Amino acid sequence: LVGLLDLIRKLLPFMEDMKEKIAIEDNLLHELFFTCLFPVTSADEESFREGNEPPSDPQKCKTKESRTAAYKLLTYLCKGSIRCISYLLNDCLMPLTKEIKVHKSWTYTPARDAKSVHGYLGIENLGCICYMLAPIQQFFMVPTFRYGVLSADDKIEPTNADKPHEIDDNILHQLQNMFGFLEKSERMDYNPKEFCFAFKDLDGNPTNTALQQDAEEFLNMAFDRIENLLKPTPQKYLLQSVFAGKTCNQLICQGCGNVKRRYEDMYNLSVGVKHLNTLYQSLDKFISPDTISDYQCDKCQKKVDVVKRTCISELPNVLIIHLQRIIFNFDILGNEKINSRLAFPNSLNLEPFTEEGLEARDKKKKKEQSNKKEETENEENETPEEEDQWHGKGQAYYEYKLVGVVVHIGTADAGHYYSYINTNRGEPIEESEEYLRTEKDKWLEFNDSTVKLFNFKNLENECFGGVSESSEDFGFGFRSNAENIKNAYMLVYERKLKMPIKVVVSEEEAKEPEHTIVTIQKLELQEEENESKEKKGDSPEKEEKKATSSTLECDDTALSRVEEKTYYFDPEKNEYYKKVPFYSNKKQIKPTISKKVWEDNNMFLFERQIYSEEFFNFVLDVMKKVQSTIEDPTTGALIKSNHPDIFTNIVRIGSKMVLDVLSRAFYNSAINPISRILLKLYENSEESCQEFLDLVMENNGRDILTILLKCQDKDVRRAVGDIVYVVIKKMMIKEKDYLFKEDYEEHHGKVETVYHSKSIRFLMLLFSNINYECSQCWTKFEQFFVLIKNVCKCQGEEMVEFLMQKSTISLLLDFYLGNLSPLYEHGEKRYPMGSKFTNPSFSPLIELVSYLIRHVQPHENMIPPTKLGTKPFNMSETDRKCFFDTDFHTKTLKEGYAQEDVAAMICHFSYENERFSREISSILLVGFNESDYSEIKPYYSVLKPFLGLKDSIQFKRAEWLLGYTSPTHKMLRKSAESQDSKAGLAYIDSVKEDVFNYLSPLCFNTQNESLLHLLWKYRKRYESSTIQCLKYLFEIMLQDDVIFDYIACSGPPTYCYKRYTDWVSSFAQSYAEESKRWASAWGKDREESATQCLKLLAEFEEKLKIKEEQGVTVPYNYIIGSPIKQNIIRSEENSTIMIDIVEVVTEIYPNKPTGNDNEGIPKNYFIEKFNKKNKKRMQTGGGVGIRVDLPQARNVGVGNLPMRRKVSDSNDGNYEEDEDIKNIAIHNDNDLNEGTNPEIFIEPSQKPEQEPEIISPQVPPVEAEELPKEEEIKPEIYPTIFKIEALNSGKVSLKVEIILKPSDANPPNFYIPYSPILCEIPPLTKKTILMLTKKDLGREWGEYFFTWKFKPVKMKKYQFLDNDISDMRREYEYKVHDNYFNNDAERFFEMKNKCPTCKRYTNGTESLCPHCGEMIPTAEFSRYDQQEGADYQNINRQSQNLLLLQSIKTTQ
Repeated sequence: LVGLLDLIRKLLPFMEDMKEKIAIEDNLLHELFFTCLFPVTSADEESFREGNEPPSDPQKCKTKESRTAAYKLLTYLCKGSIRCISYLLNDCLMPLTKEIKVHKSWTYTPARDAKSVHGYLGIENLGCICYMLAPIQQFFMVPTFRYGVLSADDKIEPTNADKPHEIDDNILHQLQNMFGFLEKSERMDYNPKEFCFAFKDLDGNPTNTALQQDAEEFLNMAFDRIENLLKPTPQKYLLQSVFAGKTCNQLICQGCGNVKRRYEDMYNLSVGVKHLNTLYQSLDKFISPDTISDYQCDKCQKKVDVVKRTCISELPNVLIIHLQRIIFNFDILGNEKINSRLAFPNSLNLEPFTEEGLEARDKKKKKEQSNKKEETENEENETPEEEDQWHGKGQAYYEYKLVGVVVHIGTADAGHYYSYINTNRGEPIEESEEYLRTEKDKWLEFNDSTVKLFNFKNLENECFGGVSESSEDFGFGFRSNAENIKNAYMLVYERKLKMPIKVVVSEEEAKEPEHTIVTIQKLELQEEENESKEKKGDSPEKEEKKATSSTLECDDTALSRVEEKTYYFDPEKNEYYKKVPFYSNKKQIKPTISKKVWEDNNMFLFERQIYSEEFFNFVLDVMKKVQSTIEDPTTGALIKSNHPDIFTNIVRIGSKMVLDVLSRAFYNSAINPISRILLKLYENSEESCQEFLDLVMENNGRDILTILLKCQDKDVRRAVGDIVYVVIKKMMIKEKDYLFKEDYEEHHGKVETVYHSKSIRFLMLLFSNINYECSQCWTKFEQFFVLIKNVCKCQGEEMVEFLMQKSTISLLLDFYLGNLSPLYEHGEKRYPMGSKFTNPSFSPLIELVSYLIRHVQPHENMIPPTKLGTKPFNMSETDRKCFFDTDFHTKTLKEGYAQEDVAAMICHFSYENERFSREISSILLVGFNESDYSEIKPYYSVLKPFLGLKDSIQFKRAEWLLGYTSPTHKMLRKSAESQDSKAGLAYIDSVKEDVFNYLSPLCFNTQNESLLHLLWKYRKRYESSTIQCLKYLFEIMLQDDVIFDYIACSGPPTYCYKRYTDWVSSFAQSYAEESKRWASAWGKDREESATQCLKLLAEFEEKLKIKEEQGVTVPYNYIIGSPIKQNIIRSEENSTIMIDIVEVVTEIYPNKPTGNDNEGIPKNYFIEKFNKKNKKRMQTGGGVGIRVDLPQARNVGVGNLPMRRKVSDSNDGNYEEDEDIKNIAIHNDNDLNEGTNPEIFIEPSQKPEQEPEIISPQVPPVEAEELPKEEEIKPEIYPTIFKIEALNSGKVSLKVEIILKPSDANPPNFYIPYSPILCEIPPLTKKTILMLTKKDLGREWGEYFFTWKFKPVKMKKYQFLDNDISDMRREYEYKVHDNYFNNDAERFFEMKNKCPTCKRYTNGTESLCPHCGEMIPTAEFSRYDQQEGADYQNINRQSQNLLLLQSIKTTQ
C-alpha cells in the first residue's frame, strides 16, 4: 500500500493538467480520506444481537508509514489547486473536526494508553480502591464466572434509561460493563468510577475512593450483593457453583461417639498465620479440635466431654483462602499486620481437611486400637481389605493448583493491593499431570492500570513474607533483619476436576420432548433417611436432595459427565435447572454492552489517528498551502476576499486543532507554527475574530481559562494566550466607539454591571478569575497574567483610566500578597502559593502593576522621570493601602520578580518622597544583610536606579544605604589619663585593624549594617558575593557622579589605605588567581567575574584621577594619634539625660599608606604602646610580664601580636573593653631567637593560693633607646574629633534623636549626616552617639544647627527636655560658632575614684582610701573638673553617675 501511494505521488507531476480531474472527479481524494484514513463506520444494536459485529479498524492505512504516505499524497494534490483545497477543507476536514471531542487529560498519548501486549487490561485506581481492583481481576480471570456474569439478564431497565447523563445505580450492570470492557476493549485500562458509584457502603453512600479498606471485607460484601442480584437470572447459582463450598461444625461426644453436625456456606476459607510457617499448618490449625467439658449429650443424656472441630464438607471449584495477616492486637488496641513467613504450595491436596477424610481417619484409628486387643495366629496370612483413599471420588476431586495471589504491601493502616494471576485457565485434561504444574504457566502482574509479565520464580520472595531480601549485613555476624512488608493476603486455588454448575431454565425449555425431568424430594424426607442411616451406624450421604426411585438417579459427586438432556425440578422453589460442565459458559456479551465497547474502541482508534504527529504535520502542510494560495505575493498580506470560504474554514480548522487537540496532546511540536499562521489569519479578519470571541464567550470563557490555568505545556499556554490577545486587540479597535460603555442591571436583588463591548466583558471575566481557583494553579498561571497584562496595555491612557476606576491595583496586589494582604479578612480561605523548592511566576502581574503605578502622579507639582503618559491619575484608597504596604515591597524585592519594572515603580514614588525612600532603603538594607549569593541580585537591580534618582534627597539615600564614615572607637573602663572613648591609633594595636566604620542612620537598634561595611567585613568569608556586589557598586558609581563622589570621599577601613576603594584591587587580583586553580566552569566564571571587577575598577580610578585634579574629592590625608585633651563645648541636661558636645584634640600623623602598611606611623609606635601596657600590668600585679623579641617589628599586632579581640561590630562603632592578653606568646616567625621562652600572663582568676613573686622576664621589655635609630616622626596637635555623648541617669532606656544641619554662611568642616541619628541608651549608661572627624585641618569647624529630643523606649511619642506641659512641644536648637572651639576654654576631665565613706577623691590606682582607710570599689567614679579643682556636677548627677559607671561593662 505504501508503494502504491508513493507511486501515485511520483506520477502526478507528469499529468498536472489531469490532477484535479483525478483527485475530484475520479474520487482519488475522497478515496484517500474516507477509505484509507478516516472511514465512516456505524452499527446498531441488532447487528450485535445477530452476531454481525462490524470490524473495529476498517481503515486501510493502519501503520504509521502508510498513513504518512497518504497524507503526503493529499498534500500534493492540494498544491496549487484551489478546487482540491476547497474540497479537502469543506468536505473532509471540516466534518472531521466536528467529530473530535476534547480529551479530559493533558499530554494525551493514545499509543501509551493502548492495551497491554499480553492481551489484558488493567483497572484505573481512582484513589485508594486497590482493595477492589485486585480481587476483581481474580474474578475476571475465572472464565466460567466472567461469562456467566456477562450473560446474566436480570430483565431490569438501567436506572439511567431516561437520564443518560446519570449513572446506572446497579452493581450487576456495572460489573457487566467492567467485564465487557476488560474482555474486548483496546484501551490500557478501565475507569471504574461508575462501579464505585453503584457499589454503596453500609450507609448507602457511593464508595469513598479516598478511603482504604480491607480486601477480604470487600470480597464478602461483593459476593453477597452479586448473589442477590443474580437470583432473577438463569445464573442464580453461579457464585455457589464456582466459589461456594461448605464447612461442617462437628460436636463429637467422647462417651457414645455421637456426632452432631451443622453445615455453613463457605465463599472463602480464612486461616491463621501467626506462629505458623506453612499453609498446611494453617489448615491443620483450622481443623484442630477443642474440648468442651460438661456438655449435655442429646443421645446418651449425660454431661460428658465433647470435641468441637470445623472441617470442609464440600469443596468449591475455585477456592479462595484468606490469610489472617491483619489482626486486632488487644495490647495496643489496634490492628497490626503479621509479616512472618508463610509458605504455600503450588498444588494443594485438601482431602485431609475434609469431613470424609477426618471421619475415615477416626475410623481407622479406632480400628487400629481394637486390632491391638485381638490377636490372631494367622494374622500374617490374611489379606487386609483395600481402603479407598479418595472415598470413591477420585484423587482429582481433592487436588488444587495455585492460580492467583493477592499481595498486600504496607502496614495494617496503609498499604496497597495487587494481584499475580495464572492466565492458563482453559479446560484441563483430567488425566494430565502437567495441569498441576502451575509454575510452567504464564503469570501476569495486575497492578492497577499496569499489566506486565511476572516471573514465577520470584513468587517466594514476593509473597511468602518473612525477612526482606534487602536486609543489610553490617559484618561481624550482625544483620538488620527487616521484615518484608510485601506478602500474600489471599490465595486462589482451582480444582483439577470441576463439578458441574447449575443453570436455571424456563419451564418451556425443560418440558421439551427430548428432555428428561428429574424431580427432587423434599429436604425433610432426606433428613429422616439420614437419621435412620445414622441409627444403623451408616454415614449419611452429603447431598441436599435425592431423586426418587422412579426417576433417573444422579449422584452429585460422580465423576462422570452429566447428560445434557437431563433437567431437574425443585418443588420447594418451583424452578427448573440443569447441570452443565464447568467450562460450558460461552463467550456471550449483552448486545448493549458489546455496542458500547465497540463505540469506545472506535473512538479510541479515532483518537490514535488524530493525536499523532503525522496528522498534525498534515494539517500544518495544508495550512501552509492555503497561506501561500491566499497571500499577496508583493506585500505578504493575506487577502480574504480572494477565497472567503477557504479563509474561514482554515481559521476554524486551525483554531479547533490548537484549542481542542494540540492543547491536550503530548506530541504537539506543530502548535507553534500552526499558531503563527493563525495569528496572521486573525490579524487580517475582523469577522474571524468576532466568531472566535463569540465562541469563547458561549461558556463564559471556561475553555480558554482551563487551558491558561491548567494545561501542563507552557508552549500551549503561550500560543493560546497570543491568539486570544490578537483577537481581543482586534476587537477593541472595532469596538472603540463603545469600548468602555457600561450599564447596570439588577439580578436577584444585586446590581450588576453590563458592558457593551465583548472584549471588555472578556477582560473583566479574566479579572474575576483571579481568585481561590486561580491560586491553586500557581505553577501554571504565568501566561494567564501575561494575557491580562498585554490586553490592559492595548488602549493606552483610556484603558489605564478604566482600570484605575476598577481598583485593579488592589485586586492584583491582594491576590499577590495572599495572607499578607492588608485586605485579608480573618477566616478568609486563601490557597498558599509557592513552596520551598519553587515560587510562582508573578512577573507579568508585577509588570502590570508597575505600568499602572507609573501612570499615577505622586505629587501635584512634581513629575517623576519615570512617569508614563500625560494624564495625572490618582489611586483609590484600597490601591494606596496595598501598594504602600511594607510586605508588598519586601516580598517583591526578595523574590526578584520583574526587576526593571520593580525598580521603576519604586523610583516613581521615591521621587521627592523621603518617607517612602527611607522605607525602601530599610528593606534594601535588610536584604543586603540577610540574603546569600543567589538571592542578592534583585536588591542590586533596584539599588542602581534608586541611588541614581536625581532629586533633593539623593544624598540621603546614599547615606542610608552606603553609610557615612565614622571613626571606630570604644569606651574605657578605668584609666589614669582619660575616662572617655578613644579612636584612631589609640584604639588599634595594629595598622591593619579597622579605624573607620560606615554607619547607616537606618540601622538603629538592629543587627543590620551598611553596604560599605558589609563588603569590607565579609570580603574574606563570602568572596563570590563580595565580587558580585563590587561589580554592581562600581557600575552605579560610574553611572552617577553623586554616588561616585560619596564613595570616593569615604574613609579607608584601615590606615593601610587612603580611601575606601583601595582594598578592592588586591582583593580582586587574589580572587582571580585563586580561581585559576579551578579547571571547572565554576572556576572560569569566578575568574571572569574578577576580571570584570578589575576592569570596572580601572575605569573608576581613571575617573577618580580626573576628579582629584579638579579638586572635587579630598581623601583622608592625616592619621589620628593619641588623644591629648577634650573640650566639652556644651552640655545640656534634664532630670534623666545629659547631652555633651565634645571636641577632642589629638596627635596627628601624615597619612602615607602603602597597601600593607603606613609610612606615616612611627615604626616602633605599636611596640612602645605594648611595652607601656605591659609595664603597667607588671606594676599593678595584674600578671607576669611578656618579652618582645621583635626589635625590628613594624606591625607587631598583625599576625605576631593578637593584642585585642573585637567583640561586636555594632552600628555606632563602639566596642567592648578589650580583655587583657591571655596565654599568648609574642614572637616573630622570621627573627625568633633560639632558646628564648617568652613568659605568659597569668590571669588573677588563675592565681594560686599563695601569691607568686613577680619574676622579671629573661629579656627586659624593649626600651626606646634599644630600638634602631631612625628618623623620628613627630606628631602635630590638632582638634580632629567631634563627638556627641549622652548619659542616661534614669531607670528606663531612652531613645534619643539628634539632628544636625549645616549652616549656609559658614559650612561645617566635617561631614554632617543628612538624616536624624537615632540611638537607644540603656539606663545608667553613658554612650557616644556620634563621632566625626575634621575634613581639613587648616580650617575651623564651621557652623551648624543642633536639635535633639528623646523618649522612653516604651512610649510612642518623643518627649522634649522641659517637664512643663506648656513647653512639651519646644525643641532645643543651638547655633554653634567657631569661637566655641578655642583652646582657652578647656574642659578636660579626669577619671577619679571617690570614697563612699568620706566622700573624698583619690587617684585611680589606690584601692584603700588614704584619708579614712576604707575600701574603695574600683568601679565608682565621678567627674572631676581638673581646671577648677572642684566638683563639676550637681548633687543629683553625682549619685546617678556612681550607679552608671558601676554598671558599665561595655559601651556602644
